Amino acid sequence: MPKLYSLMTKQSDVKFTKVAIVTDPQLMDKTSFRLSSKTLALEVAQFYTDVNMRRSFFQSVLPFKPDVVLFLGDYFDGGPFLPEEEWYESLSRFKHVFGMNSQGQVGDVPTFYIPGNHDIGYSRVASHKLDVINRYEKAFGSRNRRFVIGSTEFVSIDAQAIDGNPQKELASEVWKFVQNVSSDAKSHPRVLLTHIPLYRPDQTPCGPHRASSVIDQRLWRHFKDQEVMYQNYITAESSKKLLELIKPTLVLSGHDHDQCTLTHKSEAGSVTEHTLGTISWQQGNLYPSFMLLSVPNAIHQNSSDQDSMLHTQLCFLPRQLFIYIWYLSLFVLTLLALLLWPNHGVSFLNNAADTISNVVKLSFLSGVAKEKNEDENCEYEMVWDAEGSMHLVKKVLQAPVKRQSDKSQIERAYNLIVCCLQLMDKTSFRLSSKTLALEVAQFYTDVNMRRSFFQSVLPFKPDVVLFLGDYFDGGPFLPEEEWYESLSRFKHVFGMNSQGQVGDVPTFYIPGNHDIGYSRVASHKLDVINRYEKAFGSRNRRFVIGSTEFVSIDAQAIDGNPQKELASEVWKFVQNVSSGVCVIQLISSSAFTSDIGFGAIFKIKKYQNYITAESSKKLLELIKPTLVLSGHDHDQCTLTHKSEAGSVTEHTVGTISWQQGNLYPSFMLLSVPNTVHQNSSDQDSMLHTQLCFLPRQLFIYIWYLSLFVLTLLALLLWPNHGISFLNNAADTISSVMKLSFLSGVTKEKNEDENYEYEMVWDAEGSMHLVKKVLQAPVKRQSDKSQIERGNAVLRSAARKNDIENVMDSNVGVGVSDPLMRSASKSRTKLVIQRVIRTVMMSIVIAAFNVPIYMMLIFKDWA
Repeated sequence: MPKLYSLMTKQSDVKFTKVAIVTDPQLMDKTSFRLSSKTLALEVAQFYTDVNMRRSFFQSVLPFKPDVVLFLGDYFDGGPFLPEEEWYESLSRFKHVFGMNSQGQVGDVPTFYIPGNHDIGYSRVASHKLDVINRYEKAFGSRNRRFVIGSTEFVSIDAQAIDGNPQKELASEVWKFVQNVSSDAKSHPRVLLTHIPLYRPDQTPCGPHRASSVIDQRLWRHFKDQEVMYQNYITAESSKKLLELIKPTLVLSGHDHDQCTLTHKSEAGSVTEHTLGTISWQQGNLYPSFMLLSVPNAIHQNSSDQDSMLHTQLCFLPRQLFIYIWYLSLFVLTLLALLLWPNHGVSFLNNAADTISNVVKLSFLSGVAKEKNEDENCEYEMVWDAEGSMHLVKKVLQAPVKRQSDKSQIERAYNLIVCCLQLMDKTSFRLSSKTLALEVAQFYTDVNMRRSFFQSVLPFKPDVVLFLGDYFDGGPFLPEEEWYESLSRFKHVFGMNSQGQVGDVPTFYIPGNHDIGYSRVASHKLDVINRYEKAFGSRNRRFVIGSTEFVSIDAQAIDGNPQKELASEVWKFVQNVSSGVCVIQLISSSAFTSDIGFGAIFKIKKYQNYITAESSKKLLELIKPTLVLSGHDHDQCTLTHKSEAGSVTEHTVGTISWQQGNLYPSFMLLSVPNTVHQNSSDQDSMLHTQLCFLPRQLFIYIWYLSLFVLTLLALLLWPNHGISFLNNAADTISSVMKLSFLSGVTKEKNEDENYEYEMVWDAEGSMHLVKKVLQAPVKRQSDKSQIERGNAVLRSAARKNDIENVMDSNVGVGVSDPLMRSASKSRTKLVIQRVIRTVMMSIVIAAFNVPIYMMLIFKDWA
């Protein structure tokens, strides 16, 4: 007999245990729409569905602080038909959506599961796929089990097998379990948990909470072995037998995806069954829901009192589909308003017709194909405008000059050099890891670098990629978990595979001070060096690209204490390189000093801007480089060093990140020959470099912000009826200044005139208030207590003054200046009109940005 699990609330003074019940999340997979696993449509549907369920569970279910969580089956959509790898991937998504730990519990809350037909299949499928049952039980536990919560016993069964062939193992196993439960004395009230609801006659009413029509029984059996292929409800015979043997107080089920509450009659009395609706808005129910159940912790002697103390509450989630439709409608209306907004009195329909006519006349819709002129000798140059958009500018080339001695084509390898990206972390602004400000900054910075790398750098199709250090901002000071999280972000930004390569392009790294620290830090944090070398390789290394040898050194340690291991290790490596004969290019993360100027360096080596003069001179003499590449400075610098071997050019490459203090981020292209030439001077001159600048992202964001502000101002001050913009703006400002709440003069309503206002809308969609004079109201002699005027009621205390005002008003009709009243009303109306238009546009803009905010909140799904 299965072991009886007992759960009691920890606090002895608590009278009830709270249970949250969820069913039919059915995580979408390739079987949902019959799409392959990695199609964009499926991944988008999975993303938004999972995000919605996770948000609903964490913000609507968990705030009730349940003591137990029950899942009533159908966790996956195509569970029995998914291969092993995809099934475990869906299991990982399921645990992430509901915040489960490795033991399958929601945090520290005990969690129980029952199987559904979408998890193991009906008896026909399950009997032929025992491996599906095995992996289910390995992840979720036994299919038939009993456990006690508070003073109530819960009995869960595999409802998919209960109507199967009774001669087969699956059905007999369920009924054997039910017989064992029945043979025990009923010391607790029982709740039956079944994924498939108990039998109900066709068209049985389901109560007020059901949104869809009632589903009748459908039962399909295989003609050979009589196993169940599909069913909506458990059969009448099996349902009756379950109620008689288990004698439940309450039945909870799922499967139907919609809510249903009904009462079953049995020998033990009436039993209520609650069929819960799905928690997913994608499973055909516009009103997803979950249920809260409270069970008593103490056992009462009177069983009827005990049964009545089981309280249920059905809870509905927001109608997510309607929310998305509302967002989409606002988005479409915004586009239409921006595209077809009427100007200078032109009607909306005429403007719409002109726009549609212009679109139809476009070449890509008219069927006229324009081919590229292959006869023209030209090249295309990429030019970036202020908005960050790339344009290809065609330039006609002269005929290439051919030399008679140039008989063979020179093959070259193109290298890409990137420096100082410094992914932002909690050390960047001294903020905690999960603050919204830091996550927004990380999101936009990472997105910009990834877009720059993929759209500006990789189109050059480099053969090799070199990174010159400073991959993280606070690398030496990040704990293990956050460092590896930053490493994962780094690989994602630059599209690296598990081997640390950019696609299939060989990639090399050198360390920076923001990765391992200067010698003072690195000498006390050897674990930082170990994890760096594990991820990026050796700190001192040499490699050959084409016919050029590259030597990279740990520049942070080279000026350290020569008696310590780090500095001696670098100099020993340099001596080994010096003993060879080769064409060499030196790479360093810190720039050399020169006779032009020296950088600041502190005596205790906590910080330095450049390598010292002595070390720089020694490096040039020992390695004899042709070219020096460095970073660290975050800005571009090109200079020439003098050494015994001759002049050496050094290029300090600026940062690629717009957040690191350089308004002009950049990268460098280097081409090296693949063949070695006998003349070393020719070999050296064949190293070509090209500094490439990225768009000025800060200016782009300022431009976007300026356009946003100008849009709001234009909406507020848009000219009507041919009035110029400046005049209209001046009139509007003047009208605002004359308003009563700004001028300090209190203007009371003219009670002398009996009138009303009627709202009239013109062709431009603007509202106008038209004043209509009313006839004097008929007064009855019997009305001594009060006088009514419009919607206001004047009491008898003010009756005398009111009558006098009415008489004065009748005398003054036609004397007051109507132009003055019209001008005052027009100015106020204009201000109100602009304010309303601005508020409406702000609401539209905010609604349009809601999906972006959701992506930021659930950034871990990217």
